[in-house]
Amino acid sequence: MLGNTLVPQPAPLLTPRDLLREMDRFGIERALVYHYHRLKSRMNRLTLDAAKTSPRLVPCWALSLTPIMLRENIEDHVDEMLRAGVKAARFVPDEGPAGGPMTLRLYQLEKVLARLDHHHVPVLIPGEHLQTPQMAATYGFDQIHDICSAFPNLPVVLLQVRYATQPPLLALMRRHANLYFTISWFGLFRQVESFVEMFGPERLLYGSGLPGGDPALGVGMVNYGKLTVAQKEGIAGTNLARLLEHVQ
Repeated sequence: MLGNTLVPQPAPLLTPRDLLREMDRFGIERALVYHYHRLKSRMNRLTLDAAKTSPRLVPCWALSLTPIMLRENIEDHVDEMLRAGVKAARFVPDEGPAGGPMTLRLYQLEKVLARLDHHHVPVLIPGEHLQTPQMAATYGFDQIHDICSAFPNLPVVLLQVRYATQPPLLALMRRHANLYFTISWFGLFRQVESFVEMFGPERLLYGSGLPGGDPALGVGMVNYGKLTVAQKEGIAGTNLARLLEHVQ
């Protein structure tokens, strides 16, 4: 993520140059990026501007969870995204006193998810709170199960799932071939290798989580894991590249 949030971060990456410098430090060649802004429409314009500065920065579209204008259809933003040449999307929660909790109720998002499913667009969903009490007020694995079941052509990517989520994540990975996750906070002993043995490497993705996350843990798990070179290359980048190539 580029830019600063409403509540400032300790070490934000304010410009594309800042992000590229951090990517260089960890040997990250290319990355999906989005630029934070309080207004989602402004966020996407800033993201596209950032991506123009370097082919190493691949834009990720920020999708609204609810309409904010009269007669607005949030599913139409998917078409806007595709016209701009963007092939990945993420839901971004609102911030501040007026911002409600981020929810993923199927009846609320059915049309936008159907549009994403039709085009096979990967949707990135923050996953770091999935094992906390926040699930009761926001969303949890039940909602992820509903989405994966209703839209089997939709690649659902959980971002930064923690190691304590292993039991429900394991169950859903067995049920849904369209469920993926980033490994960077999945760091118990041989967890990554165990999931590769059970499911293959194709649905595990590296994700730094910059600037809030430290890329080093995920880099170490890929570089030093008991994996083949092809498995490491897939997790490090080619798995994600394949998802983006399948967008129609």
